[in-house]
Amino acid sequence: MKNTKGSFTVEASLVFSLVFLMVAAFVYIFVIMYQYVNIQSIADEAVTKGAYYYVNQTGEKYSSYKINELYWRIYDTNKNEKISGISNYVNKLLDKSILPTEKNISVNTNNKILMKNLQIEIQEIYPLPVGNMFDIFGLSPVLSLKAVATSPLDDNAEFIRNMDIVKDMRNCIQNSDNKWIGEDSQMEDIIEKLLKKK
Repeated sequence: MKNTKGSFTVEASLVFSLVFLMVAAFVYIFVIMYQYVNIQSIADEAVTKGAYYYVNQTGEKYSSYKINELYWRIYDTNKNEKISGISNYVNKLLDKSILPTEKNISVNTNNKILMKNLQIEIQEIYPLPVGNMFDIFGLSPVLSLKAVATSPLDDNAEFIRNMDIVKDMRNCIQNSDNKWIGEDSQMEDIIEKLLKKK
């Protein structure tokens, strides 16, 4: 007859350990999922408010500067101050996080032909609770979360001016008006010069 005393205790301790580790892993996964949603919502909020702030269409100030240059839309000398103000706002929102992490924030403006965009990229790095245990499998001991948000820099006054210029140029081309090309020039000559191969 076999002695099976203590076998239930061994099995129960194995099952309990496995269940406990699975519950802990699920809790960590849910916390990481929450953090990803949190940084994405912070990026979305910051890029929306930052776009209005960048084109000076809101009274909300992220830093103490005032746009007073006439041609800031062509060459913006306050660009670094604006980007710094937006970065500080993102940092302030990220400081409320439930987990201390290493974070990288990137704020950029992208110039398109007819539109400028503001892009905010947030990257947070979380160490895994198991440390370097996954090194033997070639996996990183840290988990990186990245959130990207983009918003157009809508400057309504500038948009109206640009559309007026486009409409005016269209009328000049249709009516063979020489307003944009000079009084002594003909539209056909200008087009021929543009299309002529050298």
